[in-house]
Amino acid sequence: GIVLLLILQTWLLTDWFGGPLIDINQYAEVTSRVILLTLIGLTVVGIGSIWLSIVVIGKRSWSQLGFQPISSHWLGVSILLALILVFVRVVIGTFLAVRYPSLAEGIEEMLFTSDTNLLTNLGLLFLIAFVIRIWEELFFRGFLYKWFRNFLRMWLAIGLSAVVFGVFHLIPLQMFLAGIMGVALAWIYERSNTLWAPILMHMINNLIVG
Repeated sequence: GIVLLLILQTWLLTDWFGGPLIDINQYAEVTSRVILLTLIGLTVVGIGSIWLSIVVIGKRSWSQLGFQPISSHWLGVSILLALILVFVRVVIGTFLAVRYPSLAEGIEEMLFTSDTNLLTNLGLLFLIAFVIRIWEELFFRGFLYKWFRNFLRMWLAIGLSAVVFGVFHLIPLQMFLAGIMGVALAWIYERSNTLWAPILMHMINNLIVG
């Protein structure tokens, strides 16, 4: 599904020879809308593939994936840890971006620009901060981390899932920062035994940073 979405995005933005079909600087609104539709597609593919493979074929319930009620204790811990992570992410990210500019090349350059209207930017922010975080947590914690945890010690499973989560973000600086966040997200999932804790933490972090 992701491969098909990338092919569709390429078809919409490039000509037959791979050249840019539109000037991104001149038509940022069109580009952002294509990206917006792609993110919606990624969300549908992400949640849909998990539902089809694990719930329908695997005969597992959503609660077995981690959708258990969250206690007030872990609700507070999630919020506090999210705020700490925002600070850490901004400090480390800014330092590395200034010190090694090449690491930050490509970060959200095509997402939020002054050339796109408010509604498009709000749609992108809503998807990035809220909707996509649900399917990411479903996959990286509810499925991948849980699978690693079946045959690995906790910290090894946390580290391995964090590395995969980091690599998934592709841009070097994002890979590093996402890896740090992946450790915290897997840890709180392990301790709280509910996906709502990492989902809430992830949403708060990305909303503030976004």
